[in-house]
Amino acid sequence: MREDPAHLLLEDEALTEGLTDEEAQVLLSWLLDLAKDADPAQIAHLRRLGHEITRLSRDYGVPVEEVIGLVELAWGGDEVQGLKAYGAQARSRARTSPSLGGGGSLR
Repeated sequence: MREDPAHLLLEDEALTEGLTDEEAQVLLSWLLDLAKDADPAQIAHLRRLGHEITRLSRDYGVPVEEVIGLVELAWGGDEVQGLKAYGAQARSRARTSPSLGGGGSLR
């Protein structure tokens, strides 16, 4: 019997170690959305990808949304529709966040 992908991802504490609650929620939502129709090999790959996203975000201070956007860019094409919404949200936040240099006028 195949183990539930959601259970595998949600029980993996290292998957979100060092992330804020909001970043952890974004990452898990994104991974769970991708895992819905994935086979066991793809689930394992998604877990590894999630660990790497977490590591990059934690070690280099890159927001999870931005790393997801890079993954989305690398995948390219229209075959992964669920990724596009997350990338658009991340870009929107980056433009309006004063801490990221957005939200002000250029002089």
